Amino acid sequence: MGNRFFFPKIKVPSILNKIAKYSSAQSKTAYLTFDDGPSSNTPAVLDILKEHNVVATFFVTGNDTQSGHSMYKRISAEGHQLGNHTYSHNYSSIYKSVKSFTEDFLRLERLLQSVTGVRTMIIRYPGGSNNTVSHRYGGTGLMPKIISEMSNRGYIHFDWNVDAADATNAIENKKLIVSNVLTQANEKNNVIVLLHDGEAQKATATALPEIIKGLRSQGFHFKVLTNNSLRIQFIKA
Repeated sequence: MGNRFFFPKIKVPSILNKIAKYSSAQSKTAYLTFDDGPSSNTPAVLDILKEHNVVATFFVTGNDTQSGHSMYKRISAEGHQLGNHTYSHNYSSIYKSVKSFTEDFLRLERLLQSVTGVRTMIIRYPGGSNNTVSHRYGGTGLMPKIISEMSNRGYIHFDWNVDAADATNAIENKKLIVSNVLTQANEKNNVIVLLHDGEAQKATATALPEIIKGLRSQGFHFKVLTNNSLRIQFIKA
């Protein structure tokens, strides 16, 4: 008789379950996004991201100073993504008309391109794409018109599905900021997290290490937003 070879029985369902769990964990993506900077709080945010080897997306406003230019350059150089959040972030100005919005928007685009060489094609509308503050300046139908115009120009807007609330009553409450993010992210596979690095949001940087650690413990890895990323849009383009 020839040699007989005996192979251990493989529990296929068990292996498949492990593969499925691994694949699920690998597919959980968190996009940290920071609005309203650069400001004096931005360097601390960048330091923490660098320390924890995390990339993020910065929806910046206009800061045509040496320190502003330095922050734009650093954001780009350290592998983060720049997004356009309008130059002025002035609701009464940008939301008067489609023309007012595009002029303000393009002013920031020119500044970013001249300083960093980067032309970003991603937008976050101040207040979100479904904001109501625009109603008092340009009417209830203004946002769909702006979104249509910017979409036709090739830009993509991103809203969020996790709100840290660090720009509201959580500004000085680190624990609440962390809790907001981790509670809302739980049970989701893909999250776009709304955070702020504006001048008033001093607690955001202090909350950031716990946010990163907590999201990682939930199985998330971090990416920057690009033209091909998950799109969360309150009002579709």
